[in-house]
Amino acid sequence: KTDAIKVLTDYKVEADYSVANWAQILHLKTTGKNAINLAKTLKEVTDAKDAAIAAIDLIKVKSSISTISGITVNGELAAVDVSDSEIYNVTLPAGTDLTKATILVTATDTNAVVTPATTTNNGTTWQVVVTAEDGKSATTYTINITVTPQ
Repeated sequence: KTDAIKVLTDYKVEADYSVANWAQILHLKTTGKNAINLAKTLKEVTDAKDAAIAAIDLIKVKSSISTISGITVNGELAAVDVSDSEIYNVTLPAGTDLTKATILVTATDTNAVVTPATTTNNGTTWQVVVTAEDGKSATTYTINITVTPQ
């Protein structure tokens, strides 16, 4: 029983789960430990441990998805560059002040974090970073803006 409880106690890492999902895992571990303690045979101990692990394995880990579903600039849909899916291009009307561009980036995963877009060249090129829910996976997207000549 002691070995089975140790395996269950050490199973999975909190950092890989959202707060709500980790709470579910803790509940399943407690339920599993109780079942192990009530078991009368080695088979019952093994079955209780295996059932708890199987239930824990159904709990979703934090997403590693840092992709986007689209970018708009001043309401205009930016197009994905054919050579690189992390580059988007958009053309805006003549007279547009690029330093005041409104850039909306839509992350594929609603739990991902999108940084505000930044530019270092007066708005011709912008960058935005999308960090996945897991906090480890991140993708930098580049937005190239062209203004139609007058």
